Amino acid sequence: MVCGLGHGGDSSYYFNKEGKMSDKALTLDMASELNKQLARKNATIELTQKNLITNQANLDRLAELILGKSEVTVDGVITVYGVKYYHHSNGGGLVAETAKVAETAYVGPFALVKDEAQVLDKARIEDRAVISEKAIIKEKAQVSGSAQVSGSARVYGSAQVSGSALVYGSALVSGSARVFDSAEVCGLAWVYGSARVSGSARVFDSARVSDLARVYGLARVYGSAEVSGSAQVFGSAQVSGSALVYGSARVSGSARITEGCYYSEEKFKG
Repeated sequence: MVCGLGHGGDSSYYFNKEGKMSDKALTLDMASELNKQLARKNATIELTQKNLITNQANLDRLAELILGKSEVTVDGVITVYGVKYYHHSNGGGLVAETAKVAETAYVGPFALVKDEAQVLDKARIEDRAVISEKAIIKEKAQVSGSAQVSGSARVYGSAQVSGSALVYGSALVSGSARVFDSAEVCGLAWVYGSARVSGSARVFDSARVSDLARVYGLARVYGSAEVSGSAQVFGSAQVSGSALVYGSARVSGSARITEGCYYSEEKFKG
């Protein structure tokens, strides 16, 4: 059952015989969101069950809200700045003709896959997430919120990128790792295992964050530094150079570590 929707709890309204969300549920969700957008623009039109977003004019308006002014719409294909976009069959999100999205992947109604990006396998792109350039999202990875994955970055395994996080350059996020809030992972950095990067933290250059490690707050991990085990780097701390922080180490405050190994219960606070 989809929370927040009515119809007396009748799940058959929202799911078809194959267990997939029905067109009615999807279009009602889209209509609800578009109503909010239209209200902000002081528009007089209001979408209802009798005037669902499957109406071509409303599809045009949706594309305009997501992409900007569209040039031509023919048979559900929207052309923007010379590039054609279509609505993905699983979720209804916009996919550029230059991108590659598997039928098994999900692209939500307000998500966008553009340029030469790829969304493969059972990956999910939800909310207002954007996948661009040559980024690849695959396996069971999820990108949601207003997160963006670009460059030649890869998100795979069951990893999740959410909030307003950015993953770009040649960065990797894999395993069951999570990057969220307004965190950034870029360059040649790799976040994997069950690691978490959150807050306004940044992991870049060739840095590695793995296992159960946490990097959050305004922390920075860069150079060829590695944070692993159950270590935590937070506050305004910076770990860089060839430093290794692992075990149960804690690096916080305004601490700066550029080399050496720090582990066990050691705590460093600037």
